[in-house]
Amino acid sequence: MGYTPAMLWVHNDGTNTMRWSRTGVVTDRPDTWSDQEISWGAERRAVTAPALTRHIDGLYAAWVGPDHYIHTSRLGDSPIADQHGTVWSAPRNSGFQTAQNPTLASYDNHLFLAWKDKTEGTIHWARGTGAGWEAQVATPWRTSHGPALGAALFGGMVMAWKGQSPDNQLHWIQYNPRIGWFDGQPRRYEGWSAAAPALVGTWGHIYMAWRGQTTADHDDTRLWWSRYDAGWAPQRPLDGWSVTGPELAADGDTVYLVYTEQTPSDGHGQLYWTRTTTSGDWVGHQALGNRKTYFTPAIA
Repeated sequence: MGYTPAMLWVHNDGTNTMRWSRTGVVTDRPDTWSDQEISWGAERRAVTAPALTRHIDGLYAAWVGPDHYIHTSRLGDSPIADQHGTVWSAPRNSGFQTAQNPTLASYDNHLFLAWKDKTEGTIHWARGTGAGWEAQVATPWRTSHGPALGAALFGGMVMAWKGQSPDNQLHWIQYNPRIGWFDGQPRRYEGWSAAAPALVGTWGHIYMAWRGQTTADHDDTRLWWSRYDAGWAPQRPLDGWSVTGPELAADGDTVYLVYTEQTPSDGHGQLYWTRTTTSGDWVGHQALGNRKTYFTPAIA
């Protein structure tokens, strides 16, 4: 069994409960996902898109509950088995509040969490301590949606975000581990979006994906992507369309992308996915069974 992406999403049953699946792409059947999905229970509800990342000691999830606090939970690499064979830790309240989706990343042996302030547009972030979080740090940068974090093994960590309306342009900045802060002034990228972007790092690259922007005369729901080497490559379109935007995960040099469909017939978006090939192209987009959600799903 090779790498199997874990996925977490808000189920479309009207209760805002979440479901997750650890079983993903099987090595000998790379275009097949397992039908297995597990309910997280009535006590775990999310009002925005959740977040997932793989860290040193397991898989971490973050989500915003009805109280607008960010809650976290961890799935260890060797948990005590329950009826499903896995155990997530009890939800822990971070003490941080937001009305938008949070983001997680693992970098420099630390877990990072970033989010948009609940009442203002400023971006905040905090570094994990193992037992909790360090004091939150407020930045001067503003966004209408949650930011994104992505770290490459040899390429550092990047934060990206959509500007605060009416600024739909994408902004980004690199983290400097020597000073424990994001280095210099944010830079603008050529892409524009109406939702939060997604970031993920591979061995030496960082990928970014997003949906297009909404203007007075046009709503661009097409998905776009770029890759960072010495700088960001020009934006390129994907074959998918989404209202809420995509999410990214990586295994080595393979990148996975999940998103909700553009125009769901029943008001709840069907989940779709794609991945990169060894040549760097993207395979055809496929539906993830009958899984549907209100928001962008999380994958790691």
